[in-house]
Amino acid sequence: MNNNDRKYVDQPRAAALLRLAEKDLSRISGQAGLGHTEENAAGAQVYYSYDELRSICQLTISRVA
Repeated sequence: MNNNDRKYVDQPRAAALLRLAEKDLSRISGQAGLGHTEENAAGAQVYYSYDELRSICQLTISRVA
């Protein structure tokens, strides 16, 4: 598989995978500078790569520990 083939997850799905409220995910990812916003006809949507999800998970673990 080509390393340039990145897959992204939208914010609601990312929050469900990480078992976080979307509000908390938005706050944590905003502070860490993770995720990217794409504009479409329905408005703006935030997407995360799986590497970014791993980083967010590590951030939440380090804050709890």
